[in-house]
Amino acid sequence: MENLLVDTNVLIYETFEDSEHHVDATDIVYSSGNLLIPSIVIHEYIWLLTRRFRIPFLKVSEKVEQLLSQEHIRLVCEEPSDLAGALRLAHEDDIEARELNDYIILSTALRARLAIASYDNELRQAATRRGVKVIPASR
Repeated sequence: MENLLVDTNVLIYETFEDSEHHVDATDIVYSSGNLLIPSIVIHEYIWLLTRRFRIPFLKVSEKVEQLLSQEHIRLVCEEPSDLAGALRLAHEDDIEARELNDYIILSTALRARLAIASYDNELRQAATRRGVKVIPASR
């Protein structure tokens, strides 16, 4: 089984049954191997659910607990070198500051030699340029 670093959008698509990638995202979350959720991703996920989608804290808590109680899903903390690496990569690619979270994910994947699951085209391209495997295979 593959270890896979997941982006926030995969969790969002898995959460909402009416989303365009729900079936595929559910397969990634529950059937693709060991899923590693960076702390920046879980923070962003919680923020989106509570602020953008206006889901009550209790419901968000239940969803987060459901995800993190799965044997094959693990929350991981980024290392200081991941943050520094993200800033270097962001400088190389001349990105906007709003994209920095994606570069923290990318830097973590590079350090840990992990594949990334994401539907974000910019992250997918940045990862592919650096030899990081990205799923789903085609977008």
